[in-house]
Amino acid sequence: VTKILERVVQPGMIVYDVGAHVGIHTLYICRLLQGSGSVYAFEPWPDNLKALVGNLQRNPSLQPIAVPVPLAVGAHTGLTKLTRGASDGRHHLCGLEEEGDITVGLTALDDFISIGNPPPALVKIDIEGHEEEALNGAERLLHEVRPALLLEHHGAGRALAERLAAAGYETHSAGRRH
Repeated sequence: VTKILERVVQPGMIVYDVGAHVGIHTLYICRLLQGSGSVYAFEPWPDNLKALVGNLQRNPSLQPIAVPVPLAVGAHTGLTKLTRGASDGRHHLCGLEEEGDITVGLTALDDFISIGNPPPALVKIDIEGHEEEALNGAERLLHEVRPALLLEHHGAGRALAERLAAAGYETHSAGRRH
């Protein structure tokens, strides 16, 4: 992921880090932006969000360009349930067979932009197998803005590649997960 980010991220860009976890990639993107641009770090799990904010506070030179967003990203805007994963990086939106551990705010990326947030030039998505739901809430973004995408696909790479090809995107695999 870092090698791809090094090739793609340019100073002045707006980047969305969807599934930011504790901010490892968020911090790296901030450094690549070199003080110009912004990274919106979407992380709905409270403990991870707290760690993300703490990591940003420990790096004050990066704070003005990093914007923590305490929301999950999906196909629509409202509320959703998250379930605890096997580790702190595996919490995810509930599937139909899951009950959920907490209720959190949910945004579609199209809605997030429509309320005045700047559209991204790059979207990194790693939301534990729910990447397609995030894309479902980003139809206008994908067709009108056409940002670069970096997706961790959790085994759904072929389906995501077909969907993105239908939207006019060229896809490349960077390994088993990206």
